[in-house]
Amino acid sequence: MKFVKQKHKDGCAIASLAMVTGLSYDKVLHKVHPNYLKYKCASVKIKNLSKLLCKFNINNELIVPINFKKLDTSALVILISSLTGQKENHLVVWNYKKQKIYDPIGIITGRVRSYERGAFILIKLTNK
Repeated sequence: MKFVKQKHKDGCAIASLAMVTGLSYDKVLHKVHPNYLKYKCASVKIKNLSKLLCKFNINNELIVPINFKKLDTSALVILISSLTGQKENHLVVWNYKKQKIYDPIGIITGRVRSYERGAFILIKLTNK
């Protein structure tokens, strides 16, 4: 899995999807938001993530609560704003092979405790 940095303030989901699909940020953006140039919105609703993964032929399942060290596969991790104190939800990727969090804002870290505290929903990628 290659790290992808988000290009837009609201592009964490696009970057995370690019990481797990192996596609470029721009290809994922175009597939998810074909009218991006018109609306200038790169955000993705949490309720649509599972369907989007299936659209990219990635099977997945929701898991709560999260313990990264017990996962046997990579996953998308949704950080819920009400638990993290941030203004908006945020999406990061757990890279199972590297045992690291890939945060699209530009951070790659093995220190998962702060992410586990803020994480509320995990989407386990069942065929990765």
